[in-house]
Amino acid sequence: MEDVASSDPYAPEHEEALGGPKHQQQQSRTTTIPSTLNLPNGVVQEKPKTDTDYPSDIDEEVASRTASPTTTDFSSSSSSSSSSDNNTTEESDNASITTSSSSQANTAVSQDTTSCPPSPITSKSSSPLTSKSYPLPPPSTPLTTILPTDLKTPDHLIPRDPRLIRLTGTHPFNVEPPLSTLFEHGFLTPQNLHYVRNHGAVPASVVSGPSPAAAAAAGGRAEAEEDLLLDWEFTVEGLVENPLKISVRELMSEEQWENVTYPVTLVCAGNRRKEQNMVRKSKGFSWGAAGLSTALWTGVSLADILARAKPLTKRGAKYVCFEGADQLPNGVYGTSVKLAWAMDPHKGIMVAHKMNGEELHPDHGRPVRVVVPGQIGGRSVKWLKRIVVTRGPSENWYHVFDNRVLPATVGPEESGEKTREMEGVWRDERYAIYDLNVNSVVCEPGHGEVVSLRGREEGGAYKLRGYAYAGGGRRVTRLEVTLDQGKSWRLAEIEYPEDRYREAQDGEELFGGRLDVSWRESCFCWCFWDLAIPLSEVREAKDLCIRAMDESLALQPKEMYWSVLGMMNNPWYRVVIHHEGDTLRFEHPTQPTLNSGGWMERVKKEGGNLANGFWGEKIPGAEEAVVEKEAVREICMVDDKVTRLITLEELREHEGEEEPWFVVNGQVYDGTPFLEGHPGGAASITGAAGQDVTDEFLAIHSENAKAMMPTYHIGTLTPSALAALKSSSTSDPTLSNPNRPIFLQSKTWNSATLTSKDSISPDTKIFHFTLSHPAQSIGLPVGQHLMMRLPDPSKPTESIIRAYTPISDGTSERGTLRVLVKIYYASPEEDIKGGQMTQALDALPLGKAVEFKGPVGKFVYQGQGVCSVNGRERKVKRFVMICAGSGVTPIYQVLRAVAGDDQDGTECLVLDGNRVEGDILLRRELDKMVEGARPEGRCQALASRSTFWTLWSLVPSTTHIHPTGPESVNITIGTMRAALRLLATATGTVRPSARFLKPGSPTGLTGLGTHPSPRSALLYLYNHTLDKLKQIPEHSLYRQSAEALTKHRLAIVEQYVPEGYEAWQERARKLLEKHKGDLTARQFDGQHARLAEGPDGRVYFIRQMETPRDWRDVEWDGAVLDPHFSWVQTGEDSVGTVSLEDNEKLKKLYENKDSDPAAYREGLREIGIKLGGVVEEKSPVEWESEPPLSAEQIAEMEARIGSGLIEEVVQVAEGELKLVDVMAKARPWEALEEEAPEGQWTYFERKE
Repeated sequence: MEDVASSDPYAPEHEEALGGPKHQQQQSRTTTIPSTLNLPNGVVQEKPKTDTDYPSDIDEEVASRTASPTTTDFSSSSSSSSSSDNNTTEESDNASITTSSSSQANTAVSQDTTSCPPSPITSKSSSPLTSKSYPLPPPSTPLTTILPTDLKTPDHLIPRDPRLIRLTGTHPFNVEPPLSTLFEHGFLTPQNLHYVRNHGAVPASVVSGPSPAAAAAAGGRAEAEEDLLLDWEFTVEGLVENPLKISVRELMSEEQWENVTYPVTLVCAGNRRKEQNMVRKSKGFSWGAAGLSTALWTGVSLADILARAKPLTKRGAKYVCFEGADQLPNGVYGTSVKLAWAMDPHKGIMVAHKMNGEELHPDHGRPVRVVVPGQIGGRSVKWLKRIVVTRGPSENWYHVFDNRVLPATVGPEESGEKTREMEGVWRDERYAIYDLNVNSVVCEPGHGEVVSLRGREEGGAYKLRGYAYAGGGRRVTRLEVTLDQGKSWRLAEIEYPEDRYREAQDGEELFGGRLDVSWRESCFCWCFWDLAIPLSEVREAKDLCIRAMDESLALQPKEMYWSVLGMMNNPWYRVVIHHEGDTLRFEHPTQPTLNSGGWMERVKKEGGNLANGFWGEKIPGAEEAVVEKEAVREICMVDDKVTRLITLEELREHEGEEEPWFVVNGQVYDGTPFLEGHPGGAASITGAAGQDVTDEFLAIHSENAKAMMPTYHIGTLTPSALAALKSSSTSDPTLSNPNRPIFLQSKTWNSATLTSKDSISPDTKIFHFTLSHPAQSIGLPVGQHLMMRLPDPSKPTESIIRAYTPISDGTSERGTLRVLVKIYYASPEEDIKGGQMTQALDALPLGKAVEFKGPVGKFVYQGQGVCSVNGRERKVKRFVMICAGSGVTPIYQVLRAVAGDDQDGTECLVLDGNRVEGDILLRRELDKMVEGARPEGRCQALASRSTFWTLWSLVPSTTHIHPTGPESVNITIGTMRAALRLLATATGTVRPSARFLKPGSPTGLTGLGTHPSPRSALLYLYNHTLDKLKQIPEHSLYRQSAEALTKHRLAIVEQYVPEGYEAWQERARKLLEKHKGDLTARQFDGQHARLAEGPDGRVYFIRQMETPRDWRDVEWDGAVLDPHFSWVQTGEDSVGTVSLEDNEKLKKLYENKDSDPAAYREGLREIGIKLGGVVEEKSPVEWESEPPLSAEQIAEMEARIGSGLIEEVVQVAEGELKLVDVMAKARPWEALEEEAPEGQWTYFERKE
């Protein structure tokens, strides 16, 4: 926002340079590149002059712009900052484009596209632009890096922009850009910043690429990938006269289909859902206000496709269904629209294959998708495979049970009911969402923006800006702003960039499609609004609200319409203005996903009622109504058809383990059918047999468990029987005798006295209880739990019951019971109530009695590898147990039993994951158990803190990074390698005591094998990086930071030298001098390899590991590859075995290689293609591989570098080396030709 009265270049008079609505009607088109660019918020920015004009071919022009990634050099000078900022916006969507071209320009484009080849489906040229001007896409950032977040997901092959905000965690990929970033990019959104809604994984068929055999047959991987995309097919079927099968290649063919291009804004139905979730949690995740994006789409009109298929309307065809290729839990994603809409050219529905002139990104439907303008994004099906014409709407699960606005009377619980009535509600097409509703958002001022009032002139003004959209092709006709909560309104100016495409001449083409906008009156895109508000009025206002209206007079409501799916949220957009001294701070309603911030969250924490019609604030002059909590719905636990009365005698007959009956609220239930299915094991039911267990059942069971009870209801206990049962909890009084040898009893509660509490962490304590007599044992088998009961401090007549696993030895300890408990403390500031049981136990005074009952649980370890699960005995060789925090206690029991018995040959591995090191509980005890286990290495425990793992084992070592005792060995290991390698030991493939890591063995990260020589690789990469950095000026902060980091890591790597390295290096040097020609020309040991000299003067042997392959599924005819040759697999689909016929060819080729070298080379190439690899003549030289670093050395190196696995460090080093070239080419350290105005960057300067 700017002061309109000042001479600021951001003022309104400058704003109309290209984009203002008034100037838009008068502007004449130019044929040269303008020196200024106008952003959608009115900012005029200087555009650096270039030596060449844009070429006339738009596709080549876009390929050229996207070939160079956007890079920034964060140097200290303001001119460098300006340069960086200008680089990211110099191709503004509002830039005029020249029609001139030259051989020089085309040459430049050719060079750019060599370094970053155009997509196989976007390389075709289109007609040159005419003299009409309209927005063109901003440059997309080439995405080449897989984000670490995606590496362990099904989408691990898809590069993505890290700026996108993830709304559903790591996977699936549902994202929106930051609102400010979206708005700054203007009318058209770069493909890499476009919002994404994925219900699951991207189909593997669109990201995995061609097989090596297909690549070889096509003449290369790029050609094969092009074929893969172009041969993608979708069908048109159902109620049509002419079923069709159309490939992308055919769809793009000018001879077969007319392609069209026009802009469309796609909007997720959940846009602004976070606001609904603040009022009441819906069933959807929290979208912010940036769940929309605009792009130029190129494809074929669906009306043209259907016209050729000829729908059979006389046979009742009324709907068009779309299905994608994504495999989801409820089938493929699918939906439908009405046939009349699909056939109407004014609706503009298309089957698209390009987005902003580029091939579709995998997240956006590569290679072909449906685009439905004016409707919610959920109707635009990606990865299109089927178009089906039907009589009724789609029966697809995602069409029926998603994208609906159900009546407000339907809550989350009701919506999940499996009743005929509720299914009828879901299937009611009246509740299905098609057209978007009218909506608007304030983008400037941004959330948290602070504006100083110092030095502002009285006549100054602030400019508000934002976006608006409507649905169904309707135009937004007004945008109103109020500073007094709706008492008065003022109109904002609206700009419609979409209208500039209507000025294009007939037949004009863009990105290979005819610009299909001029004749159509429908509006498919968002628009921008702005309004200058006098500063004096902004200073007096407590908030500002906006609302939009479309041409049907549909108006944004003041109140929110809450619905269970949280869709189509469009109440007034309200921004709160905080007056803080001589500054104003602006606060938006919410921030996306779990990000904190926004006035709605603040008001809710303060106890305000967000549904009171006044945004949760107290209504002036009115008593604030108390917010009534929803009444807790009682769940029926009885079968109304059951009328049987049961006596106490009948109940006593079923207090054994065969047919256990129990009582809850006077009703009798038969637990026999659920003995095997109970999560707590059969003991949980048999322990309740013949008893009234009302308190414990209601205290520990979920609503779902209670809802299951009618199935097991068999009758009602007679009143006399119920009274007798309550007075005597068991038919065997000897079980409650305090002098009994065993403390725990499954059918009675028995007391123990709290004698001490020992704190072992800030929130964890060990509670010590004294049993009935010193000789009494606990009676708890290994692996089982006990129930603990306390009176509820807030409700003295009720009890709190929870299950715990004590750390006492349940079979050998006498007279005492030790229970480890994590205390969940309340935090009123964060609205956290805390744990009811743990806080009550923590507050319990010493000397008080606590009741126990048990044992319960379905697992028991009997020793010597024998365990029972639900009473069924099993024999195991190895335990792999995973836990965290206080969940270590049952694991602790089993580990103690296994490690403490030298005759027990069972192996044991414990993985203990925690947020911080202080959360690792019983650490010394675990260490001692592992250390005492015999033979060495039989038992191991791995505990994590943050992103690192600590391994306890008996591997001989002299290094103690975190020593815990003189006899223990404690080695810190980078990230997940140790954990995954230890898991590999559970399969017997890797021994825990191995000194060296096996090259190519799994590291635990998908597709990443153990590096054969990481030390040499890093030395080579780091030295080359330092050498290349010399071409960048020393004053560049990029060079300074890159040099410092590279030198730091280089120094670490050089400290680790393999055993025998110097002797090996001398032998290698002599071998190189003697056989340099052979060593540089061929491969060694069946591996791709080469020798390279580094800038440090050292010679490096660089090799690529062979891709592992399971050969058990390959047929073999007895042939063995001729010993003169070696073969390297180049893909997973390699054949890998040579036939007898091919082997004979190899022998003949070898015999005649000197007489016919050309035939020799061609013969090897043909056989290599057939095998799916490379066949080459072996080197006559036996190359000795570099001595490897030990596992301990690599572990230490990883810990000191602190960037994950050493293999990941190598990958990063490779990327850093490439980045130097990119930075050297971009030269972002150079100053702008026109310096930034004084004070422009003051706001961003670091405050002392």
